[in-house]
Formats: sequence, structure tokens, C-alpha cells
Amino acid sequence: MKVRVEMLALSALLYTATGSALLAGLGFVAGYLPQALGAMTLLSLADRVPSRAFLAGWDSIRAVVTVTLASGILPLWGMLTLVIAAGAVDAVAAATRSALLADVLTGDRFILGRSVFNLSSGGMQIFGFAVGGRSSP
Repeated sequence: MKVRVEMLALSALLYTATGSALLAGLGFVAGYLPQALGAMTLLSLADRVPSRAFLAGWDSIRAVVTVTLASGILPLWGMLTLVIAAGAVDAVAAATRSALLADVLTGDRFILGRSVFNLSSGGMQIFGFAVGGRSSP
């Protein structure tokens, strides 16, 4: 599972608000349990939704969630609820993205495409961590 921006934003805000590394860590981990539960209960939706429209809409919603969390306008329980809800739906988005990739690329192209997808995703996470670490005081 990939690290989501929402989880990082919540973890940073929890640490800033409380000064507790434990709460910051729990806020970060809070995004993974809903992904696992969403994967067990909601994955049948991945085959039923129109892939491209769902992914475009979901990425737009994730952007709004990230901005909302980063702005700090919600109380801590509201942020945690938002991360949990986003995590549950993110499992469906990951399955939909994988299914769309398999539809678009066939045979050996799928293997290469999946590898490029994983490389770019991991590379952007590392780049994001570097930029975030560099920009923090």
C-alpha cells in the first residue's frame, strides 16, 4: 500500500496540535486499517463503476480532502474521520486503477506498464518526502 498525503498531513497536524509522537503515529496508521477493511468489503465496486470517471472523481475528492486536512480547520476527531473514510474508498480506487491498467495494456505491455507505474509512484513518494523535509523548518 502506498503512503497517502492525507495520512501525512493528519500525522503532522496531530503532532503540531498535541506534541505527542504517539498520537501522530496513530494518526498515520489510521489510514491503513480502513484500506484493509475497504479492500475486504468494497472491492466488488471496482468492477461495477466506470473506471476513468471514478478515478478522476476520486482524485478530485482526495485533493479536497488533502487541502482540508492541511488547512487545519477541522477538529482532530474530524480529521481522523476524514482519513478513515478516504482510506476505505482508496482501496476501491487502487483496484479500479489496476483493472484499468490491465484493460489498457495487454500481454508483456502490462508487465512493463505495471513496473513503470510502480517506479513512478515510488519515485514521486521519495520526491515528495524530500521536498517536504526540505521545506519544513
